Amino acid sequence: MKIDRLTVGPILGFVNSHRARIFGRGNKIKSGKSESEFIVSRIRQKEEKEFEKHIFLKLNSNLDFTAVIQFDELLPDTEYEYQFICVSISNEMAANILSVQNRFR
Repeated sequence: MKIDRLTVGPILGFVNSHRARIFGRGNKIKSGKSESEFIVSRIRQKEEKEFEKHIFLKLNSNLDFTAVIQFDELLPDTEYEYQFICVSISNEMAANILSVQNRFR
């Protein structure tokens, strides 16, 4: 896994008392490379030591390697910190990540 620079962003977009959106653009993968690009983002209340929410999103050429991550269920009048990075990982590892299925009823 390799951390890459974003080509655009992160840009904090729509924010209200319960929701925030963050935009960024990753790097285009050169053809023939056996890697995938992901955006990894997480958020926490400013006073907290641990990040509470993590989101992984695979980038693709259909959206020009851009991503919008939305964090919901935020508390009003609360300051948050976030991290938003682009990572390259092997296609084999990406397949393992994408094969995980979470379910609920």
